[in-house]
Amino acid sequence: MQRYVNYFRLRMKQKFRTVTFWVMTVSVIILLCMTQSMNIPPEENCKVLIFCEGTGKYSQELTDRLMKDESVFSFRKAGSKGELDNSVCSGEAECGIVIPDDFDADFSAGDTDGIITVEDSLFSTKTGTVKETVCTELYKMRSEQILYGFSGKISEGGSTGSMIAGLNRKYLKSGRIFHVDYV
Repeated sequence: MQRYVNYFRLRMKQKFRTVTFWVMTVSVIILLCMTQSMNIPPEENCKVLIFCEGTGKYSQELTDRLMKDESVFSFRKAGSKGELDNSVCSGEAECGIVIPDDFDADFSAGDTDGIITVEDSLFSTKTGTVKETVCTELYKMRSEQILYGFSGKISEGGSTGSMIAGLNRKYLKSGRIFHVDYV
């Protein structure tokens, strides 16, 4: 056994004399220092913050629906955009939703491309599900308008099959509602 300990000690002396050993040791220490400051959100974290810049009817309705409906996520209001960014960066919140001032004007006009900003961290894996939840609430709010518009086109003599196919294409691309910012 003494022979093996002696062999190991001599091999380590030999390794300490090489430059590559020290370069690798220093790079591992630097890597450990860099990853020490990262904060990965816990797996059971389901908190999503909402910051509403405007005080319009639709933005308040969307916020209230998200906070009241049963969901996997716990939607909560943020006091400011800075608080939302800090919570997402530190891992306290899974992601954040920012509803801009012009949300009501765009939503009532039917323009839904990029009207909501999602603040996301690189460690979040649940943002896609959050976006689907928000999109579902948006279409619940618009369902009456969609049905009235659809029934009006049918009464004008339009082809039902082509209209349904067009609506399916439009609503399957519902990801265009969101603008994603990584924090």
